[in-house]
Amino acid sequence: MMKKLYILGIALLTGLSINAQNILVINDNDNITQNTDTFLAALQGSDYSTYTYFNAIDSNQMPSSTYLQDFDVVIYYASTDGIGLNLWDNGQAGNTALKGFLTDGGRAWIIGTDLFYAGGYTNPETFLSTDFTYEYMGLTSYNVQSYGDDGNVGLPQVDLNSNVTANFPDSLIWTFSTVWWADGVTVRNEGTAIYNMGPSSYTLAGETAMTHYHDFATNVMGTYFDPALINTDQKRIDFINASLNYFIDFDLGINKNNTVENLIKVYPSPANSYITIESSFAKKQNYQILNIAGKEMLSGNLNTNINTISISALSSGIYFVKAGNTVKKIIIE
Repeated sequence: MMKKLYILGIALLTGLSINAQNILVINDNDNITQNTDTFLAALQGSDYSTYTYFNAIDSNQMPSSTYLQDFDVVIYYASTDGIGLNLWDNGQAGNTALKGFLTDGGRAWIIGTDLFYAGGYTNPETFLSTDFTYEYMGLTSYNVQSYGDDGNVGLPQVDLNSNVTANFPDSLIWTFSTVWWADGVTVRNEGTAIYNMGPSSYTLAGETAMTHYHDFATNVMGTYFDPALINTDQKRIDFINASLNYFIDFDLGINKNNTVENLIKVYPSPANSYITIESSFAKKQNYQILNIAGKEMLSGNLNTNINTISISALSSGIYFVKAGNTVKKIIIE
């Protein structure tokens, strides 16, 4: 995990390319296997063509915590496979190693139709606060499925949510006239609905089919349709580029003008009794130290360019130092 923090720090301070991410693709699809080949071909044609491949089908398990710690981004791909997914090997609490990866600062893009059915959910269903879907994916409910809830029509397209300003394709259509078993969900208030079911004349129009949830404990993007079914090779590549650009830009704190707000430095990390906060703010600024759940543990004022803060009252663990719109992660031992 220290390697991840080091890479992130270098990226923020020197403008390292956002493509320099250690990406792991976990394939958990043994239904229509050519969809995996199609998705991987699009990924190889994208700006993120360098990745490590893990076959959860052949391994009959998800990768271990030790294996995951060398990666920055996990792409979990289940295609249209709605049976026996390894993501749910611990029931609706979700895979333990993946949760640890997210808690330690990793990012996961979870992709698949029939994903929630595979987790034992029946729509409509409200997720529990202890469910992986709620706690890590940032979803409150599983609402509908195309084909099953639209009179056996299927989903004609998805449309970009009007509140999303990132550079995604406006609409996506398929190699077929419609797709079946795409899931519609509700994202928590803190999250983002990226794509909705469409067009406006479609029975389930407006249901959310792609989400992003990011807080101090998790960073997950969910796509509840299969990108392998997007209608052309180039459009699949464009969608993957847009999705990963958005996902990684967001996590690195890069705004829409690609400038980085990096107005504090925090060290050392790991820390024991004290941390130093170097501030570049033009005016006096408050700071907060938050635990991994986002709860404020300490706060105060940054009175000078160099501020020494006692952290002796804090237990060991991962914390976040926030000042203005800048957030830095630290480890306290």
